[in-house]
Amino acid sequence: MQVSKLFRFSLSELSIYTKSLFYKKNKNLWVFGAWHGDTYSDNSKYLFEYVTAEHPEIRCVWVTHRDEIVEIVRNAGYEAYIIDSKEAKRILNQASVFIVTEGYKDVGGYKHARTKLIQLWHGVAPKKMQWSTDIPKWKKFIVNILYDNHKKSFWMCSSERNIKTMHELLNIDVNKAYATGYPRNDQFVHPRNKSQVICDLERSHPGMRKIIYMPTHRNFGSEGTAFSAHELIEVDQLLKEKDIVMLFKPHIHE
Repeated sequence: MQVSKLFRFSLSELSIYTKSLFYKKNKNLWVFGAWHGDTYSDNSKYLFEYVTAEHPEIRCVWVTHRDEIVEIVRNAGYEAYIIDSKEAKRILNQASVFIVTEGYKDVGGYKHARTKLIQLWHGVAPKKMQWSTDIPKWKKFIVNILYDNHKKSFWMCSSERNIKTMHELLNIDVNKAYATGYPRNDQFVHPRNKSQVICDLERSHPGMRKIIYMPTHRNFGSEGTAFSAHELIEVDQLLKEKDIVMLFKPHIHE
């Protein structure tokens, strides 16, 4: 990013950050978002629904850029707003917690003062990305204040091994990472949240061992898919011999 462009963005975000300093925080107001505010999905969705159901003392609010997502969330009985709306901006300034799958872009793109960022992420384990690389000290100062700084975030992780990997790869503070499991995985086993796909699978293949395979992409699908047609036939035959049923979900980029 060019210096002039970074400077313009910094002034805008500094204004929002400064404004948020004057709002009283509500410890029972939590804001959720996912995938740059474009979807109602992933770990944020399932934690949002869980906290709403199990902790009525917490006001849970979903924010998004899309009107159709607001309609879906509200029709399900939850609270939701467009990120740029006046009500969402007020809520974002008052919230004590942001819960996301990627970063601040999930809830509008701006850092707010005295608001904890809970990073759920969306895969295992986090990849080494741009924010983990060395950058000039002047730029790092701006980034640490105004932008995503995942080293200061709190993390919910799938396992203790995941925590170790993040520490080694990204220098994440192990004291800010918790091996809770991923909220979206609850739908595979929890009776209340179990997805229709899993229920159908259990009815159609009773007593069989189950595997779920959800590979990540390679260069946005340019290096091919997880299985060729021939390989998929071979895998299918092996699963039949072992009395195993596998749910295979290719990455969206494949």
